[in-house]
Amino acid sequence: QGPPAWASNTPCPLGAVMAPMSVRLYFTFYFARSISAVLFVNIGDSPTAKTDTDGQQDFVGSDFIADFNNDEKPYFQFDELWPDKWQDATAHARWIASRLDNVTLFRVLYAKRDIFEGQTAELPEFEVPVLKMASAIPGYKPMNKDMAGRVTAFPTYLALASTWDPYIVREVATAVSEEFLALGANTMLGPAINVHRATQHSDNFDSLSGEDPLLGSIMTKAWCLTVHHHGILTVPKFLGRTEQVPVHMGDRSANETAWEIFYPPFQAAVDSGSAGVMCDAHEVDGIWACRDINVLKRDLKGIMGFQGMVVANPGAAMNYFPSDQHSSFERGLDMAFDEPTTIPPTKRGVEAMARSAERVLAAIWHMRVTPENSCELPCTKQHKSIARSDKHSEVAKTAAASAIVMLKNDGELLPLTRDKVKTVALMGPAAAELPLLQPGNGAEGDYYTGLKEEHINGALFFSPAFGLWSRGQAKGITVTDNVTGADVCVVVGGSKKNTDHWKLDNESLSAIDDAVNRCPKVVVLMEIMGAVLLPFRDEVQAMLTVFHAGEET
Repeated sequence: QGPPAWASNTPCPLGAVMAPMSVRLYFTFYFARSISAVLFVNIGDSPTAKTDTDGQQDFVGSDFIADFNNDEKPYFQFDELWPDKWQDATAHARWIASRLDNVTLFRVLYAKRDIFEGQTAELPEFEVPVLKMASAIPGYKPMNKDMAGRVTAFPTYLALASTWDPYIVREVATAVSEEFLALGANTMLGPAINVHRATQHSDNFDSLSGEDPLLGSIMTKAWCLTVHHHGILTVPKFLGRTEQVPVHMGDRSANETAWEIFYPPFQAAVDSGSAGVMCDAHEVDGIWACRDINVLKRDLKGIMGFQGMVVANPGAAMNYFPSDQHSSFERGLDMAFDEPTTIPPTKRGVEAMARSAERVLAAIWHMRVTPENSCELPCTKQHKSIARSDKHSEVAKTAAASAIVMLKNDGELLPLTRDKVKTVALMGPAAAELPLLQPGNGAEGDYYTGLKEEHINGALFFSPAFGLWSRGQAKGITVTDNVTGADVCVVVGGSKKNTDHWKLDNESLSAIDDAVNRCPKVVVLMEIMGAVLLPFRDEVQAMLTVFHAGEET
């Protein structure tokens, strides 16, 4: 017998809700160790995690790097590639840049949106390929609804950070890299590695660092080394301490704070050989981030030793100043992205652009990106290919399961088993809601992907209601939407808009209140974008949370 109407909003039953996984997890207000239960699923040991002497799963960053460099068939020997090869790459780039005229400089340094999210000019006479750029969110960011059905919607960066497991990050980065290569892209705009300290920031879901610079450094190295392993350039983002404030306004954080809190993940990216770093359209101490000579030249290129290219987020180059002021290229920027205008070619501006061209070309040569190992535009075959696979879906499921955090489990209510409960009632707005099929204007979001990044193909998704119903069927537990007679009510809610700061959305809070008043026991499942307050925590028996976890939620 098929699922009831309230749980049958999917054309294809895809099996179990969550893969077996246990790992030490982190949440902004809670720290949970030795997670052993999630609803109907008993969670075993993670095949990717380390185990320390007290039985707790853990990892050591140096262990990860050692394991990575000892792969049986590495694409590159990392100890030989970085950072020594930068010298050769820069010398070769300088030779090419010195032979470019002004028109060609503009073509190299002004990336445009076309077939790919961003493209640079090809220089066939120097065997310089087109940089075919796409954002990693963390999966390949689709450009349209059709492409959304051909890529995997992985858990958000914050969900990956909450696994505390660089081995899982490596698995996800491998799958994402394979989809980038399948679609013809050779440059990854990501990962997002900002350390977030403002809990009301609407982009908190978009951070592989969470709020911890050490965690971010280890995760960043895991991600970047893996992607470089596949011959793809990475451009981590966003440099400039955007995470300090929820809106674009001046940030007067101390320089010591920058080096202790915000910069460590970017230093890890530099040490891992990232080809680029991206700045955004916001101000730092009253200066646009992509024009901040202190951050870009002194800190990044000087003290951190970054030898690659600084790339502006689309429209963020801020080259709208009179000719007597320094251009953004003179102040540390190397590539403008999808800018509506170009600056006049003053003498000093052209000199700065020549130096920027050296960095762009060095980034390409450093990773040995050539026309031979890059598809020829328009890359029709690659761009129309189906990049997703069953293997990638399993990786996404493993990551989503590992990202779950248990916040409360009074009386060992979880896991729900036949000897404890006979009937479970499902409630809450996220229980049966399907994701949006393509990005909107940001006013509406969903419970599964990042804000403005909704792209799960409905035909490949099944709702939490269906997953919980099917798991109940397998365990001999009746799962219904009728509260009457239920032993336990499971409320599935969360947050999906940038206005949902510090709290679940109103629909979720109302459903929890209703369950508390009508049900003998209540379990709350939360799909959230960042930290939330839990005013109901003393009124419910169990709470689980996950930061937006993509198509395998």
